[in-house]
Amino acid sequence: METFIAGDRVEFIDDKTQGVVMSVIDKDQLLILLDEGLEIPVYKSKLIKISSFKGTPSSLEEKYKEDIIVPVKISKETTGIFIAINKSNTNHLEYNLLNDTCNYLYFTFYCEENSGIKALTRGQLIPFHYSLIHKQALTPDAELSRYTICLLPFNELEERIQKPLVLNFSPSPKHIGVHNPVAPLLNKRALLIPLRSSAEEKKSQKPIFQNKTIELQELPKSGFVDVEKPDFIIDLHIEKIHSGYALMTRQEIFNYQVDYFQNSLDKAIALGYNKIVFIHGIGVNTLKSKIVEILKKNSSVGSFGDADIRKYGFGATEVAIKN
Repeated sequence: METFIAGDRVEFIDDKTQGVVMSVIDKDQLLILLDEGLEIPVYKSKLIKISSFKGTPSSLEEKYKEDIIVPVKISKETTGIFIAINKSNTNHLEYNLLNDTCNYLYFTFYCEENSGIKALTRGQLIPFHYSLIHKQALTPDAELSRYTICLLPFNELEERIQKPLVLNFSPSPKHIGVHNPVAPLLNKRALLIPLRSSAEEKKSQKPIFQNKTIELQELPKSGFVDVEKPDFIIDLHIEKIHSGYALMTRQEIFNYQVDYFQNSLDKAIALGYNKIVFIHGIGVNTLKSKIVEILKKNSSVGSFGDADIRKYGFGATEVAIKN
């Protein structure tokens, strides 16, 4: 089987869709960022490599450049966010998420079945783009499911909180056909289900800051503040320390790992630990380089170095703390 690494450009064998490898999930699957802006897991056997990632990144910005969100200014009239459902030439219903706004969208898409709720897909959609998120065969006796989509809009230029959106809907085939309007971005006739129009978007935002004084509660003058004790061995792999990592960008993951390391180190020093071990993995040593940089500047650290590979494998650092 062909070998893939993050940054490789790939193409689907079946339909010529293209994208970029974001990460290796396991020995069989990759996380692919499609050109349409959707992130999906894909089996390696369904892909061919069309260009390789060239060399080792020279900086953190270069390594994570696909994940750096560029603020988008409004330069056109926007219509809003929609689910567009159209009939394809292969007698399928196609469910498209249309983002005709200046916001990035993080979304999850579910359907209700007899056995309960089933997650269909998740991903990120960039401004002024659409993505096919589901297809359903259309047969005479087919019963259409009830669906739920959850959205979180984001734009760095906004000074207001963007409200999360949750929509439940159950389409009917009789409402989908040539009588439907042409959907924005998609340029096909489709049943449009609005999640938020531009007018609603402006009304729904709340300011983050208001002109008021916030009074902080004073700590008790006597007694102790409870501090959760960290383990003597800290595994910084993101799946070990954050349950919601699947919806985080690489930059967010890196920042979270660094903050988690710093917090654990500070607690270990405050609680009088003699030593602590951090498992950070090998990778391109970006996380390790940041850890080393922090440890060199900390006057409470006596020494540090590679931990015992027989106990922790490669990619771990043991820190000795001054008493």
